[in-house]
Amino acid sequence: MKKIEPICKNCLLYNHEKKECRAAILIDGKEYHIPVDMNDHCHMDELGIDVQQVRWWTEDNKGNIVNGNGTVKIEYPDGFFGKEGK
Repeated sequence: MKKIEPICKNCLLYNHEKKECRAAILIDGKEYHIPVDMNDHCHMDELGIDVQQVRWWTEDNKGNIVNGNGTVKIEYPDGFFGKEGK
């Protein structure tokens, strides 16, 4: 498999409309995004910042993804919220 070079235009986090990285940086609860050029090398990689994916969605009682009322589901990497208890 060919290795994809870590350049913004090759990344799912690149927002073509806003020309910024979709990776959210949270400071005091406020969300920020780094402006980037599509040919930039990954700033997160260059800065040594570990990017972790968190996904959330809403499901109805049959397990179908819905926009609106339902049960919110979240998927996150192990240890994302710190050391997990028993």
